[in-house]
Amino acid sequence: MSAVASPKPDGPGLAAGRCSAPWVAAILNQWQETIAAVSTIPALLAYLLAASILLAVIYTLKSLRLQNRFKRLGVLKGRSLEEVLKFVGKPSHRVWLDARREVLEWRRVGFHIALLFTDGVCDGVETVAAP
Repeated sequence: MSAVASPKPDGPGLAAGRCSAPWVAAILNQWQETIAAVSTIPALLAYLLAASILLAVIYTLKSLRLQNRFKRLGVLKGRSLEEVLKFVGKPSHRVWLDARREVLEWRRVGFHIALLFTDGVCDGVETVAAP
């Protein structure tokens, strides 16, 4: 069995984290600078793309969830205001037309519905906008 000599940790060998050939060090330094400069812009673009896709998925899911709540509620005409609010949730906008009538709107990206209520009872759907 022969003994293998290991380089000294404080010497110019690989154990010290340096290469003894000066031309290799120059190439490695130039390569690292080039990679750092070139990879910054694509990395930023990749992060922006991923964030955009994530936001689109989140807003789509919120819209679909609201649509499904209205579908599960079924026929809206004749339902009480409290029943609709309890099942569907807080509206995005609420406007009084006169002392007895009001319009409640629910808005999400890709979905909009407005319900007309008279004395707390739904008269029906005013508008529905969905893709």
